[in-house]
Amino acid sequence: MSVIELVNTKVQLQRFEGKGGWTYAPLPSVLPDKKNTFGWVKVNGFIDDYEISGQHLMPLGNGTLFLAVKADIRKAIRKQAGDTVLIRLYVENADPDIPPDIQTALKKHPPAGKFLARLATHNRQTYINYVNAASNDMERKQRLDYIIEELCAERIMRP
Repeated sequence: MSVIELVNTKVQLQRFEGKGGWTYAPLPSVLPDKKNTFGWVKVNGFIDDYEISGQHLMPLGNGTLFLAVKADIRKAIRKQAGDTVLIRLYVENADPDIPPDIQTALKKHPPAGKFLARLATHNRQTYINYVNAASNDMERKQRLDYIIEELCAERIMRP
């Protein structure tokens, strides 16, 4: 599993209007994840020096996402709406590490790489497992050629 830095920036905390309105950090540079419910993006990281984990970035309704900053966090960092905070967020990429030979083949065939990136995690894992299950180098090469052909044709391989 790899960790990818998503955000490392200062933002001004804002608050939704009305009684019970949430305080949040807007994150316009982060795009919704089309593969997840409501475009949510699950993150870990820090608000100033306060560590957070398993939080979801949620849609603002204008195509951007926000991070809710709960009262206990605001109290710990001594910040409220209108204050600036440093947001450092990381997304855990639950995808398996892609072996170097598959990475090389995907770079040589960009349409295959783009299609693979659009697939759900379990579908990506199927392609990697298929290549990794080869019993020798020759069979691995044949399987690699096969998955590149399937990906270029945008066909989803089933387990």
